[in-house]
Amino acid sequence: MVYNLIVRKQKLRPIVLAGGSGKRLWPLSTKEKPKQFIPFFGEYSLFDLTLQRLNKASLFKKPIIVTSEKYLEYVEDSIMRTGIEPEKIILEPFSRNTFPAISLAVLTSLINNKEESFIATPSDHYISRSKEFHNSCLVARNNLKNGGLNL
Repeated sequence: MVYNLIVRKQKLRPIVLAGGSGKRLWPLSTKEKPKQFIPFFGEYSLFDLTLQRLNKASLFKKPIIVTSEKYLEYVEDSIMRTGIEPEKIILEPFSRNTFPAISLAVLTSLINNKEESFIATPSDHYISRSKEFHNSCLVARNNLKNGGLNL
């Protein structure tokens, strides 16, 4: 089902999670360079593709990236390569998994905008169908306006 939006609605703030331990694709992926930063697609990595997928101005605001200081250089290289500027980069002092990373980004963002709506996405997943991804995000965003998925 395709949703055509005539009325401009609130954009989603992406939270991009870019941590990891480098265990799942060992020996290619390591603690020093987890799989989301490996250029599997020519010069592009899964992290690059994530930023590109979230670069749809009609649907998304600039992303907040949550990563470790040890991965900051990879994140900055990706920003230069893709030309996609984040709203903010949050450096975790140490990894505590998904929930604390998302919570930190949400709480930081809500300080400036109490009406913010979010989408949290890992940066180490391959999504081959960006159009379907965007349509799913539109459905989720529309459900927010109708009281669904609201906390």
